[in-house]
Parts: sequence; C-alpha cells; structure tokens
Amino acid sequence: PPSNVSVRANQTDPVEFVTVALQCIASGLDLQYRWLNGSSEVGTGPQTQLTNGSQTLIITTVQRDDRGPWFCSVSNPVGNTASLGYNLTVSYGPEQLSLMVHPLLPPSLLEGTYPAGSDLTLSCLAQSSPPALYRWAVNGTMTDHMGPELRLPRVQAPQSGNYTCWASNSRTGRTEAVSTELTVLELITSVTVLPAGGEVPMVGGNLTLQCQADAPVESRQWSRVNQPLPLNASLSKDNSTLSLALLSPSDTGDYECRATNPVSTGTGTYGLTFDRETQSGSLSGGAIAGIVIGCLVGLALVGGAVYFLLRIEGLSVGHV
Repeated sequence: PPSNVSVRANQTDPVEFVTVALQCIASGLDLQYRWLNGSSEVGTGPQTQLTNGSQTLIITTVQRDDRGPWFCSVSNPVGNTASLGYNLTVSYGPEQLSLMVHPLLPPSLLEGTYPAGSDLTLSCLAQSSPPALYRWAVNGTMTDHMGPELRLPRVQAPQSGNYTCWASNSRTGRTEAVSTELTVLELITSVTVLPAGGEVPMVGGNLTLQCQADAPVESRQWSRVNQPLPLNASLSKDNSTLSLALLSPSDTGDYECRATNPVSTGTGTYGLTFDRETQSGSLSGGAIAGIVIGCLVGLALVGGAVYFLLRIEGLSVGHV
C-alpha cells in the first residue's frame, strides 16, 4: 500500500485571498489521489483546481475558513493510506473595527457627552489574525499608548476631542482606523441670580436679573415660585437675563432660574422685596408724616428767629 503520505503547502501562513497549492507526497506505485477538507471530499470547483493527476490541490482565493484540516488519501490496488490533517494559518484583517466607550451612557444623555470626573474606558476591537496591534491618537496626534484599551480616569473638560484607534496587522500589511468624539462637560453645582450691576429694586424703576452658573449652560428657564411671571417681565434671547419694567409691589416674590446642560441641572433663586421706607414714589404714611412735621418745625424755628431779630432791632431803635 502507499506509504509516507503527507501534505505540503507552497506557503504555510498565507494571507487571505492569495493562491495556495497543496501537494500530496506519497511513496508507492499506481497511486491515485483524493482530497478532503475535514470530512468533505474536495474536487474542482469555483475556488479549487486539481492538477498533476490530482496530486496537487490549488486553492485560488484562500479564505480564513479554509484552514482545514486538509487530508490527502492515496490508494493503489494494494491498499489505501491517508495523511495526517494539515492546517493552514490564514492571516486576515484588521477589519470590522469597532470602538466602544464605557460606561455606557444613560438614555437621557447625548451620544458622546460625559460628566466631568467620569472614569472612561475606550475599547477597540478588530477581527484580525494574527491579533491586531493597537495605537491611539487624540485630535490627530499619535500618543505613546498602545493596546486595545485607553483609560481616562476622572476625565475633565479639556480632554474633550476626537479619539482615534488605529489597528494594524504586520502580516497582512493592513491598517484600519475608527474614531469617536468625546465631549466632557462640567457639572453645574452652583447657580446664582443677582441684579445686574448691583441694581437696587425701586418701585417705578427697572430691574434686570442675571442667571449665572459655574459650568457651561445649554438652556435656562425662569419662573416665579408659586406665581406666574408678571406681565412686565421679558427675557433676553439666550434667557440669561430677566428684566422687569416699572416695578410695582405686585412684582415681589422668589424668582427662580433653572440652568441645564446635558449632564446636570442647577437652580438659583432671588427674592424680590421693597424697602418701603426708602423707595421713591412709594413712601409710607409714617415717612410722609415725619417729613411734614420736620418741615413745620423748621418753619417754626425760622419764624422764631426772624421774630427775635426784629424785636432786638426795635428795641435798639427805641433806646436811641
């Protein structure tokens, strides 16, 4: 029977889609050859050809699933002998590159937007054989970091930008890249509402309230606690200020500004009141009475002084 049956390839580590030739080596006379991939017999087909009396199997565009094991079965009138399984190591990729950021965002947040202070991990994965080598770039500048993961502990707003994972395969000579945008926003922890320029609210005057936060703000909403905003209220285009024209006592109350960005919300309040003792145009009865009494006392003092001077002058004339 045939002896020393083995399989030899023209290249043992082919790159996907190249041509590979498998040759069946055997000793004996009147030999006939048959090829199997696993348990399935292989003949001439779209990607395979048999040449040299079927002693050679040509795979015209080898693919990753063509790794085998490949068997050559050799027979003659005396008997049949099969080779050991032969496995191809087919190199491919990188391809189907993906980039994930963990932890995953809650549905309420915009894609790619994260609160400052978050511990982020960027994970890169590619289909590749041998395994891909990974490098990272930030805003187009390559970093020294290598590996499938890039960790960003307690990430801050200045770290916002474009993050790119580069995957390469030295065997295939191929390189692929995938990018993602990270936007890191500071959390709103304090909102203040104060009169612009230190204005003092006065009945009959105007007042502008400013809403300021300690982090970037995307939107602001104004309200008056337990009351609607008065009709004399107007908002700036970006809602950063609320103006009240021709103030009246009915405008008093707690004015609230709600500042929001994609990762947080904060609220500030300003209590509008009037000091009735000092507001022009709205003096209390006691203040008015005090002013009147003060004027009368002043007049009486002036009258008394005039009378006294006239009397002294009269006495002087009479004595002469």
